[in-house]
Amino acid sequence: MEVHEQGAVYVLALTGTKDKPVKHINQVVQSNSVSILWQIPQIIIITAAEILFSITGYEFAYSQSAPSMKALVQALWLLTTAVGDSIIVLITALNLFSNMATEFFAYAGAMFVVISIFALMSIFYYEYNYYTQEKSEAQTDDGEVKVKPSLLDDAAHRLRSFSIDPHDGEYAWAVEARLDDYIPDERF
Repeated sequence: MEVHEQGAVYVLALTGTKDKPVKHINQVVQSNSVSILWQIPQIIIITAAEILFSITGYEFAYSQSAPSMKALVQALWLLTTAVGDSIIVLITALNLFSNMATEFFAYAGAMFVVISIFALMSIFYYEYNYYTQEKSEAQTDDGEVKVKPSLLDDAAHRLRSFSIDPHDGEYAWAVEARLDDYIPDERF
Protein backbone atom coordinates (compact mmCIF):
# COMPACT_ATOMS: atom_id res chain seq x y z
CA MET A 1 0.00 0.00 0.00
CA GLU A 2 1.50 3.30 -1.08
CA VAL A 3 0.37 6.60 0.40
CA HIS A 4 1.50 9.68 -1.50
CA GLU A 5 -0.50 12.49 0.15
CA GLN A 6 -1.52 13.24 3.71
CA GLY A 7 -5.03 13.57 5.07
CA ALA A 8 -6.60 10.73 3.12
CA VAL A 9 -8.40 7.83 4.82
CA TYR A 10 -8.09 4.33 3.43
CA VAL A 11 -9.92 1.08 4.21
CA LEU A 12 -8.05 -2.19 3.76
CA ALA A 13 -10.25 -5.24 3.17
CA LEU A 14 -8.84 -8.76 3.03
CA THR A 15 -10.92 -11.33 1.16
CA GLY A 16 -10.32 -14.67 -0.47
CA THR A 17 -9.18 -17.88 1.11
CA LYS A 18 -6.42 -18.79 3.48
CA ASP A 19 -4.26 -20.07 0.64
CA LYS A 20 -5.02 -17.23 -1.75
CA PRO A 21 -5.81 -13.93 0.09
CA VAL A 22 -6.89 -10.87 -1.89
CA LYS A 23 -6.47 -7.33 -0.60
CA HIS A 24 -8.64 -4.38 -1.58
CA ILE A 25 -7.68 -0.78 -0.73
CA ASN A 26 -10.48 1.76 -0.90
CA GLN A 27 -9.93 5.49 -0.42
CA VAL A 28 -12.76 6.85 1.77
CA VAL A 29 -11.62 10.48 2.19
CA GLN A 30 -9.72 12.45 -0.42
CA SER A 31 -6.26 13.73 0.46
CA ASN A 32 -5.67 17.33 1.52
CA SER A 33 -5.31 19.89 -1.23
CA VAL A 34 -3.86 22.48 1.19
CA SER A 35 -0.90 21.74 3.42
CA ILE A 36 -1.74 21.13 7.06
CA LEU A 37 1.21 23.36 8.02
CA TRP A 38 -0.93 26.43 7.17
CA GLN A 39 -2.73 25.79 10.48
CA ILE A 40 0.39 26.52 12.57
CA PRO A 41 0.29 30.37 12.29
CA GLN A 42 -3.45 30.34 13.02
CA ILE A 43 -2.98 28.14 16.09
CA ILE A 44 -0.16 30.38 17.37
CA ILE A 45 -2.28 33.54 16.99
CA ILE A 46 -5.34 31.95 18.65
CA THR A 47 -3.21 30.61 21.51
CA ALA A 48 -1.54 33.99 22.11
CA ALA A 49 -4.92 35.76 22.08
CA GLU A 50 -6.42 33.25 24.51
CA ILE A 51 -3.47 33.53 26.89
CA LEU A 52 -3.50 37.34 26.86
CA PHE A 53 -7.28 37.53 27.30
CA SER A 54 -7.48 34.87 30.02
CA ILE A 55 -4.62 36.25 32.10
CA THR A 56 -6.04 39.77 31.92
CA GLY A 57 -9.52 38.56 32.87
CA TYR A 58 -8.28 36.44 35.76
CA GLU A 59 -6.13 39.27 37.12
CA PHE A 60 -9.01 41.73 36.88
CA ALA A 61 -11.45 39.32 38.53
CA TYR A 62 -8.98 38.52 41.31
CA SER A 63 -7.89 42.10 42.03
CA GLN A 64 -11.35 43.68 41.93
CA SER A 65 -13.26 41.19 44.04
CA ALA A 66 -13.63 41.14 47.79
CA PRO A 67 -11.34 38.65 49.57
CA SER A 68 -14.26 36.39 50.45
CA MET A 69 -15.57 36.42 46.86
CA LYS A 70 -12.40 35.69 44.86
CA ALA A 71 -13.20 32.01 44.21
CA LEU A 72 -16.79 32.79 43.24
CA VAL A 73 -15.79 35.55 40.82
CA GLN A 74 -13.23 33.31 39.11
CA ALA A 75 -15.80 30.51 38.90
CA LEU A 76 -18.21 32.94 37.23
CA TRP A 77 -15.43 33.88 34.79
CA LEU A 78 -15.09 30.22 33.80
CA LEU A 79 -18.88 29.89 33.62
CA THR A 80 -19.08 32.70 31.06
CA THR A 81 -16.50 30.86 28.94
CA ALA A 82 -18.58 27.68 29.13
CA VAL A 83 -21.79 29.54 28.23
CA GLY A 84 -20.07 31.20 25.25
CA ASP A 85 -18.78 27.86 23.99
CA SER A 86 -22.26 26.36 24.42
CA ILE A 87 -23.82 29.18 22.37
CA ILE A 88 -21.41 28.49 19.51
CA VAL A 89 -22.16 24.75 19.67
CA LEU A 90 -25.91 25.49 19.64
CA ILE A 91 -25.69 27.88 16.66
CA THR A 92 -23.57 25.39 14.73
CA ALA A 93 -25.88 22.46 15.56
CA LEU A 94 -29.02 24.37 14.53
CA ASN A 95 -27.39 25.20 11.19
CA LEU A 96 -28.90 28.69 11.13
CA PHE A 97 -26.64 29.94 8.35
CA SER A 98 -26.39 28.40 4.90
CA ASN A 99 -23.04 30.02 4.18
CA MET A 100 -20.04 29.83 6.55
CA ALA A 101 -18.99 33.37 5.63
CA THR A 102 -22.38 34.64 6.84
CA GLU A 103 -21.96 32.68 10.07
CA PHE A 104 -18.52 34.20 10.71
CA PHE A 105 -19.84 37.70 9.99
CA ALA A 106 -22.64 37.05 12.51
CA TYR A 107 -20.02 36.07 15.11
CA ALA A 108 -18.03 39.22 14.29
CA GLY A 109 -21.20 41.32 14.70
CA ALA A 110 -21.90 39.69 18.06
CA MET A 111 -18.34 40.48 19.16
CA PHE A 112 -18.81 44.11 18.09
CA VAL A 113 -21.95 44.34 20.25
CA VAL A 114 -20.11 42.83 23.23
CA ILE A 115 -17.13 45.17 22.76
CA SER A 116 -19.52 48.15 22.70
CA ILE A 117 -21.16 46.99 25.94
CA PHE A 118 -17.74 46.51 27.59
CA ALA A 119 -16.65 49.98 26.44
CA LEU A 120 -19.74 51.54 28.02
CA MET A 121 -19.21 49.56 31.21
CA SER A 122 -15.57 50.66 31.42
CA ILE A 123 -16.56 54.33 31.20
CA PHE A 124 -18.70 54.08 34.33
CA TYR A 125 -16.51 51.61 36.23
CA TYR A 126 -15.34 52.38 39.77
CA GLU A 127 -12.07 50.67 40.72
CA TYR A 128 -11.90 48.82 44.01
CA ASN A 129 -8.52 48.31 45.64
CA TYR A 130 -8.69 45.47 48.13
CA TYR A 131 -4.92 45.13 48.38
CA THR A 132 -4.58 48.21 50.59
CA GLN A 133 -7.64 47.34 52.66
CA GLU A 134 -6.07 44.08 53.85
CA LYS A 135 -3.64 45.99 56.08
CA SER A 136 -5.00 46.91 59.46
CA GLU A 137 -4.69 50.29 61.12
CA ALA A 138 -4.25 50.93 64.82
CA GLN A 139 -4.39 54.16 66.76
CA THR A 140 -1.68 54.83 69.36
CA ASP A 141 -2.14 56.64 72.68
CA ASP A 142 -1.12 60.01 71.23
CA GLY A 143 -3.78 59.75 68.47
CA GLU A 144 -1.35 58.88 65.67
CA VAL A 145 -2.57 56.26 63.18
CA LYS A 146 -0.03 53.52 62.59
CA VAL A 147 -0.38 51.00 59.75
CA LYS A 148 0.40 47.46 60.85
CA PRO A 149 1.65 44.86 58.38
CA SER A 150 -0.71 42.05 57.52
CA LEU A 151 -0.53 38.75 59.39
CA LEU A 152 1.14 36.97 56.48
CA ASP A 153 3.87 39.64 56.22
CA ASP A 154 4.48 39.37 59.97
CA ALA A 155 4.63 35.55 59.85
CA ALA A 156 7.01 35.58 56.88
CA HIS A 157 9.31 38.06 58.66
CA ARG A 158 9.34 35.99 61.85
CA LEU A 159 9.95 32.78 59.92
CA ARG A 160 12.94 34.32 58.13
CA SER A 161 14.42 35.38 61.47
CA PHE A 162 13.74 31.96 63.01
CA SER A 163 16.63 29.55 62.47
CA ILE A 164 16.07 25.80 62.57
CA ASP A 165 18.70 23.10 62.74
CA PRO A 166 17.88 20.73 59.82
CA HIS A 167 19.54 17.83 61.68
CA ASP A 168 17.01 18.16 64.49
CA GLY A 169 14.07 15.78 64.06
CA GLU A 170 11.64 18.33 65.46
CA TYR A 171 12.24 21.04 62.84
CA ALA A 172 9.00 20.45 60.88
CA TRP A 173 6.98 20.62 64.08
CA ALA A 174 8.77 23.83 65.09
CA VAL A 175 7.97 25.53 61.76
CA GLU A 176 4.32 24.48 61.96
CA ALA A 177 4.01 25.62 65.57
CA ARG A 178 5.70 28.92 64.75
CA LEU A 179 3.36 29.59 61.81
CA ASP A 180 0.26 28.54 63.77
CA ASP A 181 0.94 31.37 66.22
CA TYR A 182 0.74 34.03 63.50
CA ILE A 183 -1.47 32.70 60.71
CA PRO A 184 -5.12 32.32 61.74
CA ASP A 185 -7.01 29.23 60.67
CA GLU A 186 -9.77 30.81 58.58
CA ARG A 187 -11.85 28.21 56.85
CA PHE A 188 -15.14 28.40 55.02
